[in-house]
Amino acid sequence: EQQRVALARTLAPGPPVVLLDEPLTSLDRALREALLVTMAEVFDATATTAVLVTHDQSEALQFGHEVAVMRAGRIVRAGPPAEVWEDPQQAWTARFLGLANVVDRDHPAVPAAGAPAEQLQGAGAVLIRPERLRLHPQASGCAGLPGRVRGTAFRGGMSVVTVELDAGGSLDVWSVGRTADPGDGVLVEVPATALLALSGSAD
Repeated sequence: EQQRVALARTLAPGPPVVLLDEPLTSLDRALREALLVTMAEVFDATATTAVLVTHDQSEALQFGHEVAVMRAGRIVRAGPPAEVWEDPQQAWTARFLGLANVVDRDHPAVPAAGAPAEQLQGAGAVLIRPERLRLHPQASGCAGLPGRVRGTAFRGGMSVVTVELDAGGSLDVWSVGRTADPGDGVLVEVPATALLALSGSAD
């Protein structure tokens, strides 16, 4: 309620721009998400420009019409949230957004995807999008890289399955529905559409 009152006081004079510096950090998750929706609705209804500063990537992507990722005081990627998420452009930005599968071009999953050479031309690193990977049991006979599940983390309606590949390296797979247990042998299917060329180093 205090946050809502503070927001009302801020908007009462009709300012053209409002700066919000980590306004939701002291709230639990349910309140944070509810207030984020309320703020977006209020700013849209009053045609007020809001600049939200946050370290929570999901907050920024949900709230902003435009987002800017900063590193050492400089903007390294900016654009509509969906565009920044789909194409972070740089290895550092991809990792900052929580996309762990930033690898070198010689990672076993890259040639396994069978991507055309021009798709990765000029890439310093490659993002293997975890939401586009598919897990299959090893006994299924499906095409894919063999490996063993190192761990599984449940995150709401999605599980993050970390697979150690037999050929070396590992991959995170975002899986909805059926997941595998630690120690399970699996096959990771890597379509060419999962690969995205990035600038910068995978290290």
